[in-house]
Amino acid sequence: MPTGKKIIWVSRHAPLKSQISELERLFPKHTLVIEKRPFSSAEQIVKRFREAEGDEMVVVAPWSVMRQIIKLGIRPIYAEMKPTTSADAESVIVSGRKKRRYYKFVGFSYCTDVSLKLEPIDTRNPTVLLNPDGSIKSIVKS
Repeated sequence: MPTGKKIIWVSRHAPLKSQISELERLFPKHTLVIEKRPFSSAEQIVKRFREAEGDEMVVVAPWSVMRQIIKLGIRPIYAEMKPTTSADAESVIVSGRKKRRYYKFVGFSYCTDVSLKLEPIDTRNPTVLLNPDGSIKSIVKS
């Protein structure tokens, strides 16, 4: 019977073999609970995590949800993936009929902060309209 940590995997995608192996290396004798149900908020994810009495949480979710999970006191684990060629891919994302993106698992890290740097839009800058040949057609000033 496992005596290690209880890890809750929150994603609609099952973990890859390489991810399962890495979890075993990081958390020997862990129990992995896969939570595939759709979620509507970070609060719902945290509630399910606490109800399951999890010790660690791997989350695949939008950054805004990750940020809220952190604010709610959980330090989620992030599965880092890097783009790769089809020959080395462990995961394929298909968008549309022919567009495929290939990814390979890099490793796990705790996500302790998600920040967004914003820059105001400067409306004082002029807009330059160009002719088809690249010459300036007109300058519109705000």
